[in-house]
Amino acid sequence: MKKNKKNRFLLIILLLPLFFINVKDSHDWGDDFAQYLIQSKNIIEFLPQNENGIIKQKDAPVYAVEAYPIGFPLLIAPVYFYYDLAIKPYLILITLFLVACGLLCYDY
Repeated sequence: MKKNKKNRFLLIILLLPLFFINVKDSHDWGDDFAQYLIQSKNIIEFLPQNENGIIKQKDAPVYAVEAYPIGFPLLIAPVYFYYDLAIKPYLILITLFLVACGLLCYDY
């Protein structure tokens, strides 16, 4: 059991550089992450999830989902509540998810 704690600590030390690699002043998230941010805003403001500003033509083919599943927007909603659209808190949160995923993979 003591060796397991030592290995976990070593793994955390090895995963710490992720914070230096991932957390920067810019991002390249694309459209999907913007949709997640809109849905997080809707959660904070108690609005329906499909109220996202997408304008659809009646005769055009479907090119975007009305709303993504609620899971990830719900996870980032507290960050949106406290920091609005600041980039770094989101990058820190995503990096924490990566570190947690690394620890879970180690435990598995």
